[in-house]
Amino acid sequence: MRKFMLVILLVSLVGICCSKKEKLDMDRSRNLDLVQAKLAHFTLVVLTVDRSSLDENQLKVIKLLVKAAAEIDQIFWQQTYTKASAIKNELAKSNNPLDQAYLHLLTINYGPFDRLDGDHPFIGKAERPPGANFYPEDLTRQQVIDYVQQHPQVKEAFYKLNTLIKRQENELIAVPYEQEYRSHLSAAAGYLKDAAKLTTDEAFKKYLNLRADALLSGDFFESDMAWMDLQNNPVDIVIGPIETYEDQLLGLKAAYESMVLVQDRAETEKLERYQKFMNQLEASLPVPGVYKRNKVAPPAPIGVFNTVYTAADANVAVKSIAFSLPNDERVRTLKGARTVQQKNVILAKFAQILIPISQHVMAPELQSSVDGEAFFTNTLLHELAHPLGLDYVKDKNGVTIREALRETYSAIEEAKADVVGLYNVGFYVRAGVLPAEFEPKAYATFLASIFRSVRFGTTEAHAKANMIAFNYLAQAQAVTYDSVSGRYHMDFLLMKNTIKKLAADLLMIEGDGDYLKAQQWLRELAIIPPEMEQILSSLTVIPVDLEFQFDPILFD
Repeated sequence: MRKFMLVILLVSLVGICCSKKEKLDMDRSRNLDLVQAKLAHFTLVVLTVDRSSLDENQLKVIKLLVKAAAEIDQIFWQQTYTKASAIKNELAKSNNPLDQAYLHLLTINYGPFDRLDGDHPFIGKAERPPGANFYPEDLTRQQVIDYVQQHPQVKEAFYKLNTLIKRQENELIAVPYEQEYRSHLSAAAGYLKDAAKLTTDEAFKKYLNLRADALLSGDFFESDMAWMDLQNNPVDIVIGPIETYEDQLLGLKAAYESMVLVQDRAETEKLERYQKFMNQLEASLPVPGVYKRNKVAPPAPIGVFNTVYTAADANVAVKSIAFSLPNDERVRTLKGARTVQQKNVILAKFAQILIPISQHVMAPELQSSVDGEAFFTNTLLHELAHPLGLDYVKDKNGVTIREALRETYSAIEEAKADVVGLYNVGFYVRAGVLPAEFEPKAYATFLASIFRSVRFGTTEAHAKANMIAFNYLAQAQAVTYDSVSGRYHMDFLLMKNTIKKLAADLLMIEGDGDYLKAQQWLRELAIIPPEMEQILSSLTVIPVDLEFQFDPILFD
């Protein structure tokens, strides 16, 4: 009876807060066990702040950066789904344990769609709009393309990373993010400016001021250039519209995200030996010269940081373990990209997820080769591979690969970084940076990590990328399945040769801007074979990813 009364209460509240046209669909399975099973896919990790490495002033800076990031978080709730915030607010009014569990799951996913289960709705019956809330929900990919072709004067505004597409009477218009989200952006910019006043690092001060201005102008070029100049800053923040994973309609619109980080200087110094080889890595790519950059930017910095706070797209469901930014092709041409390794997140995923998975899916002779240092290095080389290859389609002046490949870009680019990064292990062995015995460990760890990433869900770019690599390797018999033991084996030499060929294929798909081939690969290779499905279904006791709990010191 009490549950029945709660349903009546929720329905009445919806009717009060929303117009008839905006009524929320709050239908959901009233099964606490089911919701808790979904929540169990995430294991809680506490992100602590090492106060011994920070003075009081730096801690004040971090707290201001967290406030800026929290404003960005509010924007992301608007970007993911038009009704996400309203559903969250309705659930927050209830003290019922089931509704609180649904609220918890909704918060992890930033909306009512299960990102680990093909974006299937767990609240309501509406399907996830492929364009999230960047476009009108009923607008199709072809309609956008046709509209731009019929109105070529709008192309630049429509295809920008930071504009929304809206209807105005019978027309489509582009609305700048900085106009749509002005209130939260102004608040975030204010916190960045306050942090800049406190910091004693002049380069970081410059970046914070430029980034604050960029949030309000929508032009991030100068602040990206300033971020590239950071070298020894103990504290860092990534903030702005960055990745386009949320836009599954055209793959063009960037979602806001933010990460607050504290540098591990000792670990950073250890990795500086990798960065000086970027020109040689480009030259050694296994493709003809037309698919390589004519001029590679100077070596860009590599940093090892511990993540202390994440917000928005950086906090949704699957968490990043490293990144290579900025994505702006102009900045990459001039200065390359900064690579950041998130040490505490990498260690947590390796210990709590990758090792248990490898013990379950890998042949016994391979399990000892799944190595923490190899996981860390593979992650680094993945990020260093992002700037390699072309940024613009060859023979098409000024057309970016992102624009040419549209919604397929994220998965193809992640696959390229995976595979080219692994291919480059051999380069670092030949250069004397890595020992020869490290290479088989890197390959075995890469194979084990495929099973980690594919559990992110078939709609997630990294999972699609991993399945492209896996199926390509399986077709070449470099990776084989033993149906008797239910374990996977690897032919190291055959895998090396196949990775080289796959790296070439992916680099040329990008360089050619071959949208049709990219579509074909995703359709034919980004799928999970039956034997893998069976194995994955047996991994339910192993978490899929992490949920963060932040240090209370950040909020006092």
